[in-house]
Amino acid sequence: MRLSITKSFKKLNAILKSLKQPKASEELVTFLHSPFSLPLTCITPGSIGSTATTTTTKEFIDKTSDLNNKTRNACKKCTQLKSHYSNQVKDLKCKLRQARNDVRNVCLHYDVKRVNQQLKRYTKQITDLRKKCFKLKQENKSLASQVDNKSSARVKSVKTENLSLKRKLFHVNDKVRGCAKKVRKLNEEVKSLEVEAALREEDEALVESDEKTRIIYYAIRKCIYFCLVSHVPVKATGQVIKYITECQGKDAVYVPHPSTISRCAYELGILCDLQCGEFLVNAEALTLAWDATTLKGTHINQVVVSSKDRFFTLATDLLPGGTSEDYAEHLVQTLTNIIRIYAKFSDNDSLELLNRTVTKFRCTMSDRASVNHCTVVRLMTKLDVNLLELNCVASFRSLRLCSQGCSPAAAKV
Repeated sequence: MRLSITKSFKKLNAILKSLKQPKASEELVTFLHSPFSLPLTCITPGSIGSTATTTTTKEFIDKTSDLNNKTRNACKKCTQLKSHYSNQVKDLKCKLRQARNDVRNVCLHYDVKRVNQQLKRYTKQITDLRKKCFKLKQENKSLASQVDNKSSARVKSVKTENLSLKRKLFHVNDKVRGCAKKVRKLNEEVKSLEVEAALREEDEALVESDEKTRIIYYAIRKCIYFCLVSHVPVKATGQVIKYITECQGKDAVYVPHPSTISRCAYELGILCDLQCGEFLVNAEALTLAWDATTLKGTHINQVVVSSKDRFFTLATDLLPGGTSEDYAEHLVQTLTNIIRIYAKFSDNDSLELLNRTVTKFRCTMSDRASVNHCTVVRLMTKLDVNLLELNCVASFRSLRLCSQGCSPAAAKV
C-alpha cells in the first residue's frame, strides 16, 4: 500500500488558507470532529498482472490492528523464529568477520598491487606481441608470394637448362657409344692381326723344334687335333702333316711320332673333359640323356648332358651288357670322372663339386624301354636326387635336341 501524501499535503495547504478567513474557526472545528481519512493505494496480485485498489485509512488501520492482535497474541512461533533468525544473523556476521580477516591476511601475505601491476604489464606485452605476430604474418605472406614468383621463374629457367643439357648429354653418349664400337672393332682387328703375326712367325720358323726338345708348337698341335677330329689314323697323321708342309715349299725338321700324336689325342680328351666339367659346374639346370645300341656284337652307350642353350657329349663307351645296373654304373662313373678331372684342374674338392653338380639335374631323357625306367630308379637312389623321367622315340640326334629343349622347362619344376 502506498499513501498519496501529495493530495493530503494539498488539503492541508487549503485548510491553512481557509483558516485565515473569518469562518475558519467553525470549519476547523467541523474538520476536527469529522473522522480523518486518507486514500491509500493497495496493490494486489492478479492473474495477469498487479491491480491497484484504493482504500481509506480507517479501513487499513482496522485491518492492520486485527493482524497485529493475531500475531502478538495468537502466534506462539514468533519468539522462536526471532531467536532462530537472530542466531543465524550472528553466525553470518562471524563468518563475514572471519572472511574479512582472511582477505586481510592474504593481502598482507601477497602483494596484490604488485601482482595487478605485473598482470597489466603482461597483458600489455601480450597485446604488443599479438600485433607484432600479425604484422609478421602479413610480411611473411608478402615475402612468400614474392619467393613463389621468383622461384617459379627460376624453376622454369632451370628446367630449360636441364633439357638442353640432357640433349647435349644424349648426343655425347651417342658419340661415346660410336667411339666404343670403333675401339672394340679396332681391338678385335689388333688381336686378329697379332694372332696372324704369331702364326706367320711360327710358320716361318717351321713351327717345330729339334728332336732334343720335342716341343710341339701351336700350329703343329692344331694340325694334329684337326687330323684326329677328321678321323685320320694316328700312324698316318705325321705323314699327312709332312706332305702339307712340303706342298707349301717348307722343310719340316721334325715329324711327330705316332706315340706323340696319341699323347696329343689324350690331351684333346682331357681338354674335352675340362670343358664338360666347367659346363656342369656353371650350369643352372641340367638334363641327363643316354642311348644305347648294339654294333657288331658290342653294346655301346652314349651319354649327353644339355642345358638351356648348350649340350655336350660326355662319353661314348663300350658296356659289358645292357642291364639297368650297367647303364646306371656307366652314367655315375662318367660324371664322377669328369668332375674329378675338373676339380684337380681348378684346385677344388671333388666331392663338394660332385654334390653341387648332382643337385642341378632335373630330368632324364631316354626311349620307352623298361630297362631305362629301372636305370632312372637306380640313379635316384645312387645320386640321392629326384628326377623327372621323360621318354621319346627318336634317333639320338633328336634325343639331344629334345633334352636341350626340356632343360629350361625342368628348371621351373
